[in-house]
Amino acid sequence: MTSTSSPSPVGTVAALVVDAVVRHYGADERSHLLAARMSAFRDDQRGIDPARLAEVESAAQEVFRHLELTAVAEQQPQQCSPGWPEPDVAAIRRAGADVAAVTRDADGTATIRFTGLAPAQAAAPLLAGAFALVHDAAELVLDLRDNGGGDPATLVLIVDWLIGEAAPLHLFDVVYRDRVRQWWTAGVPLAPRHSGRVRALIGPRTYSSGEALAWVLQRQRLATLVGERTPGAADHVVPLALTHDVHGLIPEARVVAPGGGPTWEGQGVQPDVNVSAEAPPRRLR
Repeated sequence: MTSTSSPSPVGTVAALVVDAVVRHYGADERSHLLAARMSAFRDDQRGIDPARLAEVESAAQEVFRHLELTAVAEQQPQQCSPGWPEPDVAAIRRAGADVAAVTRDADGTATIRFTGLAPAQAAAPLLAGAFALVHDAAELVLDLRDNGGGDPATLVLIVDWLIGEAAPLHLFDVVYRDRVRQWWTAGVPLAPRHSGRVRALIGPRTYSSGEALAWVLQRQRLATLVGERTPGAADHVVPLALTHDVHGLIPEARVVAPGGGPTWEGQGVQPDVNVSAEAPPRRLR
């Protein structure tokens, strides 16, 4: 569909970004800092275009790394996010639930490649199958280099499997403006625990909850991280139509470590072994 409306002014888009963040995330030091960044665009009445939108997004990401802005043809602006749609479990399973590949090498190394963290209710049976296939491997590689994120509950399923039947483990908290959600393992793994060495491959395309998985693996000493630093997008976001021609992913919560410490927001997850993420997989081991 082609828009028949004039492009939204740059200053209007910038102001709406601030308004949306305050409404969904809340007013605190970070949102005030965002307002200061966006004030640079206040008097810009030029129509938004891809280059100007990227400029606004880049300035916003200095404060909220996961805030994303996308140009669209035509949509109805929204005051509040409708939230994420209910997942089509059957369709997600048909597509593999982000378990892109499971491979075994002659040297005993097994690799599971995750391109995301599909909703847990869809991913669980495929994860169980993947875990069973790699159970006896001498070494396990979790390839997260193209993991764009997804459901934290699926992260929990993976961690539960790696630690086995252990006491519940507090992984992180998600702090909303009106509540806190704690994420713990359940101590009930989908498959018997893998007992060999574990490595996780990370890089610039490891994003959002994909970064959360890498961060937890490193923090809990469950895997050695190999590759390059991740982008640093920790906040939880929701979709929102800002104007008729700009769609956004707007932060609604921040992630904190157990006890309130910092996470990977803004700084990314640093690998234990620095190697180009584009190197052949064998070198990344």
